[in-house]
Amino acid sequence: MRNGGVCPRLVDRQLTLRYSVLETIADNYPKYVLSMDEVDFSRNVIIHEPIYQFLLDGR
Repeated sequence: MRNGGVCPRLVDRQLTLRYSVLETIADNYPKYVLSMDEVDFSRNVIIHEPIYQFLLDGR
């Protein structure tokens, strides 16, 4: 199981809820989801990144 032993269906449902709002925005700006998760959950136009990596890269 991904994400520390959590049920994959639950994780997929949470990601769908989290990302669905961002996926409806029709613009050309990058969309980021920052979290403490180290697993890459990027999809479509949304970039998922660990917050520490985002801060270290200086974006």
